[in-house]
Amino acid sequence: MILRLSRSALIVVCFMLCACCGTTVRPAVPDTKALVQRLGQARIVTASLLVRMQPAQGDSELFTLRVWAAADGSVRLRAQKLDVDFLEALVRPDGAYQALLVRERIATSGTLGGADDPVVLRDLRLLLSELRYGPLPPAVAVAGDATGWTWRDPLGWDAQLTVGSDGLPTAKRLLEAGVEVRGLTYARWQAFEELQRPSQVTLRADGDTTTIRIKSLDTPPEISAERMALRIPDGVEQVDPAEFNRRLLP
Repeated sequence: MILRLSRSALIVVCFMLCACCGTTVRPAVPDTKALVQRLGQARIVTASLLVRMQPAQGDSELFTLRVWAAADGSVRLRAQKLDVDFLEALVRPDGAYQALLVRERIATSGTLGGADDPVVLRDLRLLLSELRYGPLPPAVAVAGDATGWTWRDPLGWDAQLTVGSDGLPTAKRLLEAGVEVRGLTYARWQAFEELQRPSQVTLRADGDTTTIRIKSLDTPPEISAERMALRIPDGVEQVDPAEFNRRLLP
């Protein structure tokens, strides 16, 4: 009995000392490997996305975006409104792209990262990272505790991730020099084959809001070269990216 009392007293004294010293017990550093394994990874993905783009000013646009991402890093895209194609694009691993407005019969080319990138391609690298890896990229050095994580993102931003009580991410902020440049909110987590992904993602950037709903997400063993090819028809007018972007979503 004396031994039990001594142990209890020792525990009480330890808590009192922590309180007096202002020491708080923080949650353990997160097991990022466990979350990466839970989310799953796939270099090759195909997806069908319902996209709603709401600019800071003006009307919203609703369309379906089909994505094919090959193992070599190239990406093929097709955008449709009411099941009618209006955009075809191919982005190569180095970021060089070709894009075609099917009904307008105009085409353009450039390299991702420019101020006049077609709006559908503007956050393509971020979208692909979310589809392939989920909110937490692999092989990043993460700091934080069980509710909030930070790291230097491969896309070049500082990332801050908020994790819910179920261990799944709820929101992510991407910052440049301490200023938020992208904000993402995750909802409705769902299993897509071996991948766990939020079936709805809201992206905030430059005052615009884009809501993306994953209709399907697959991980095929390969994508054929024919599927990845983009053929520009004869007689299509070539324009600069700024003009192409102006006519993309009028």
